[in-house]
Amino acid sequence: VATKLKVLNLAWCRSLKGTPDLSAFKSLEILILEYCWYLKEIHPSIGDLKTLVSLNVTGCRELKELPAGVGKMKNLRELILNGTAIREIPISRGCLTKLENLSARSCKKLAQLPESMGSLVSLTRLDLSYSGIEGLSESIGSLKELETLNASHCESLACIPSSIGHLVSLSVLDLRECSKLDQLPVSICSLTSLTELNLARTAIAELPESIVNLQNLRILDITRTHIAELPRDIGMLAKLQELRVSGIWALPESISKLSSLQLLSFQHCEKLQEIPELPSGLRALRIGYQ
Repeated sequence: VATKLKVLNLAWCRSLKGTPDLSAFKSLEILILEYCWYLKEIHPSIGDLKTLVSLNVTGCRELKELPAGVGKMKNLRELILNGTAIREIPISRGCLTKLENLSARSCKKLAQLPESMGSLVSLTRLDLSYSGIEGLSESIGSLKELETLNASHCESLACIPSSIGHLVSLSVLDLRECSKLDQLPVSICSLTSLTELNLARTAIAELPESIVNLQNLRILDITRTHIAELPRDIGMLAKLQELRVSGIWALPESISKLSSLQLLSFQHCEKLQEIPELPSGLRALRIGYQ
């Protein structure tokens, strides 16, 4: 039976402290170990599971490390580590080339990503939200298929590497609540596929003027940042549909050229004395002081 099993679900086995030898499961594709609260060890034989495509250890709060063999898997497409005590993600160079989804949400002990991240050439989604990440590896620029990067609520994240500008497929970049993040690399303006950029509650003080090159941008949120002015030519963002700002002193005249804008939200803009002509297609204007 073991040799034909494709899905093994041991979720919520709270008495499980370690997995057994898994080498007999020759056809296993999905291994679910969610919320095995006291799981401390995954047997190294997991590296022998050539057919494994999904490993989920969400909520295994005692799990501090993964076997090195996980980082050498050829067919793994999904690796979910949410809420574990893992300090590093084993990624062997040239391996995990089929991995599409990597989620390390709420991994508070995870401070860095390995330089070998660049091997994840098929990765489309990377979730590091609420983690202990302090910085992103320069090798992240090699992830040409990455579409979504969520690093929101990473309180220790202080910088974004310039190589982020090489993420030609990136559509969503979520950096909200990264309170130590005080600047963006100019290279971010090369993300021509970007549709959503969330910088709310960061320490960023200005947007690069060339951000107007993000011709596919639809949502821009800069509320509760230190940004006091919008780029002069913001009207060039022809596809922008939602713009959320706060603390703005003045609005550029070109804002009237945002022909696709449907929602414009102001918060805490007490110093804003004048609002120029707004786009004719605007559907919602919100002004708040709370």
